[in-house]
Amino acid sequence: MAQVSDSQSSTPLTDRYLSNRAQRRPTNRPPFDPDTLWYLKHGRCPIMTELVDVVDETTLNAMPIEAVAILDRINGKLKRYREWSSELNEQQQQQHNERQFVIDKLVSESIPEALHHYEQLQRFSPHRTKNNMVQGKMTAGDMLTDLFLEIDYELDELLDELHQTVLNRLASTHRYVKSRTQS
Repeated sequence: MAQVSDSQSSTPLTDRYLSNRAQRRPTNRPPFDPDTLWYLKHGRCPIMTELVDVVDETTLNAMPIEAVAILDRINGKLKRYREWSSELNEQQQQQHNERQFVIDKLVSESIPEALHHYEQLQRFSPHRTKNNMVQGKMTAGDMLTDLFLEIDYELDELLDELHQTVLNRLASTHRYVKSRTQS
């Protein structure tokens, strides 16, 4: 009891919890040491490993916080999609469907293009960029955020397709085993 009430000393439970927690670090994130973080005006952000060729700290600092958060979410989903897709490709030659092609184009071309336009607006006309409403009462930041939301939605759809593909394969194996084991 004395050990538990002394908040400075660690208990065996705390030690075990901390060591387990360190081992449970999410695999889709780099470890949180200073070399793997971007220091943004909004706070620290793990380096977006899937988008590292597309964005950097300066670009992220110019964007609205909502757009940064969605881009971070896109990064995580993109990593999951790429890992899952490559694993499926190893198991069986999978056709590169239209949605996968579109996602690849959006990530490699549309995101950098949108960021370039937004960065130009921020650099040459920051006040008007922040306050002018265009295209259905949206600011440039709103449009950037909306564009990222569309890409995020497409990634959700693509991940759903992969989920359905693997689920169908499991169901097929299940039906096969059931048909072979029925007496």
